[in-house]
Amino acid sequence: MNLLTLYITLGIVAAVVAPMFAYSYSLKSKKKKKLQQFLSMGEKHQMMIEEYDFSLYASIGIDKKAGKLIYVHGKSVDAPELVIDLKNYKHCEAANVSRSVGSQKDLTTIIDRVELVLKPKEQTEKEVKLEFFNSEHDSHITDENETVAKWAGVVNQWIKKN
Repeated sequence: MNLLTLYITLGIVAAVVAPMFAYSYSLKSKKKKKLQQFLSMGEKHQMMIEEYDFSLYASIGIDKKAGKLIYVHGKSVDAPELVIDLKNYKHCEAANVSRSVGSQKDLTTIIDRVELVLKPKEQTEKEVKLEFFNSEHDSHITDENETVAKWAGVVNQWIKKN
């Protein structure tokens, strides 16, 4: 009877653990494929992406030697990319566009957009807004605020050094 119990227990453990390993492997391979596509996208623009982040709705990377930023909006790296020459910008900031709803007692802040905003050196040029979250077409916000704050720091550090 003990041997039968052992086999049943091992079978249950295997039935529970095997799908978790399969899911983990699947996630790793998807992440690796996305990274390879993103890096080759940078190479297409003569960029060596040294630092990058993938959020739920956008991908961003920087080539610090060339002073270029690459940005892709969308869940897939198949979306069109935007390459930005940082030499044309004087400052970068994280923007959180939000609104308050409800009564004074139950005031709730709703985040509408999270953007990375690049301010140009020339006043005649328009600022560039890289959208990481938009409540009109994105279902929920995850770590976009932190990602945008981090990248504002990365870009400003590059601008300051150059």
